[in-house]
Amino acid sequence: MAITINSNSVAATASMHLARNNSMLEKSLSRLSSGTKLVDSSADPGGLAVSMKLAAAVNRQSAAITNVQNAVSFVQLQDGDLKASAAIVDRMAALRSMYDDVTKSDIDKGNYDTEFQSLRVQLYQSTQSKFNGVSLFSTSTWGTGSTADGDTIEVLTSERGSSGSKVSLAKIQLLSAVTVRSGTVDSVAKFTAGGANLNMSVGNFAKTGWVEAQSLAAETKGSADATGNNYVSLGSFTVDSFILALQNVATLRAENGATSSRLKFASEQLEAAKVNMEAAKSRIVDTDVAKESTAFARYSILVQAGAAMLSQANNTQASVMQMLML
Repeated sequence: MAITINSNSVAATASMHLARNNSMLEKSLSRLSSGTKLVDSSADPGGLAVSMKLAAAVNRQSAAITNVQNAVSFVQLQDGDLKASAAIVDRMAALRSMYDDVTKSDIDKGNYDTEFQSLRVQLYQSTQSKFNGVSLFSTSTWGTGSTADGDTIEVLTSERGSSGSKVSLAKIQLLSAVTVRSGTVDSVAKFTAGGANLNMSVGNFAKTGWVEAQSLAAETKGSADATGNNYVSLGSFTVDSFILALQNVATLRAENGATSSRLKFASEQLEAAKVNMEAAKSRIVDTDVAKESTAFARYSILVQAGAAMLSQANNTQASVMQMLML
């Protein structure tokens, strides 16, 4: 190789390799310090795009899990009120049985009726419960008497929103469940007791009129209109009325339990999907520390060696000075 003054190709080559190795060392250092392989968009443009979509999906999964957990809380509150309502109806039935005791005086029956009227108000208040301002129960008619055909809330159980899977959460018709027809209505629209099997069915609660008199729930204690049409005593109901109401509440609790079970499975499925998505994102984005540590050591040695060789290449010009001094 010719010895020249104006150019030093050996030093230029050494400088080029040193710059490249130093750049790779800096990238390796950035990956190790940040924990991500995608330190800039040029590292893996396609992988970056996929990781962004996966990250957004993971965030939506987290939100969906929170929504499902809130729905579980909703049905748990429903079940608590249903359980309390069943206990109230059960106590009403016991009062009605004691009301039929032939040894009881009218004063005793009046005392039973006093407790019954208080329990009616408590039962009504149980049906008015809310969760974060949302009513737990519906006031719509319980259509066939065996299934709840009232208001529903759609609980989205997928990160895809309304286009994904969902669970229909029923706003159970507790008022209708405790509104029973166990008697007849006379010409002045009064509720009168009938036989045990007379017109036994499930009705729709109304706040005014004789329909309210058919309900075991009452908005106010001993409520009645000017003619007394709304007031109904404990003796106006048959024992079968309470049995039917209790069966209705039991059916609602079974429906509530089925919904709760489905929501728990949906929550588990969402959590599993979130974990899998995070793993997929990690494979694209996260730094393999073991692999990158090896690369860092390699580039560190190459940079040190490159710097030494560049210094050595620059020293080759010293021979030119020796020739010129002769």
